[in-house]
Amino acid sequence: MDGYTVRTETLSAAADTWDEQAQVTSSASSLVTSATTGGFRPDALASVEIFVRTWSDVLQTMSRSAQSVSSGLSESAAAYAGTDEGVVEWLGSYA
Repeated sequence: MDGYTVRTETLSAAADTWDEQAQVTSSASSLVTSATTGGFRPDALASVEIFVRTWSDVLQTMSRSAQSVSSGLSESAAAYAGTDEGVVEWLGSYA
């Protein structure tokens, strides 16, 4: 595999960015959930509550997805680092 390089620090940085996005969208979901709906007319209130609940759910789904990507990138970085260390140890045993 000529020219194939994995930079674990890049994977880790990307994982951190995705983790941050997970936190931001989770926080946004909480803010949406806590939004007051008291200022709306009674005939619009049910629709507003559905809107708020739906957006909160969408944001939570986005947060879980971002966290999943973050975890996958972190696991990949750890796997590559572990493989590299194992190969170095194995090669060292022949020195």
